[in-house]
Amino acid sequence: LGTNAMAQGIESQLVATPKEATGNLPFSESILKTLFGSVPSGVGNVVSQAEKNKQELKSAPPGSKQMGVPAGQGIIIKAQPSTAEPEKEKGN
Repeated sequence: LGTNAMAQGIESQLVATPKEATGNLPFSESILKTLFGSVPSGVGNVVSQAEKNKQELKSAPPGSKQMGVPAGQGIIIKAQPSTAEPEKEKGN
């Protein structure tokens, strides 16, 4: 995502991190606060969120059917029908 105003010689591009945006160049926080009211954090955008999601997926444990359920927990045993033959009724 970016903009390009060739007539003014201005180009902008949305990046994932503030470090990537400044390229480790020094900047004046007081000027940014004057212009924007605060120093933009640069982490509340779609590019930053996508990078964060990618990092979380890399560090997440592999998925499993029992993820988060301790062994032997959450097991439901259904009643089994009896295999004994029913008693025959006594006749009169």
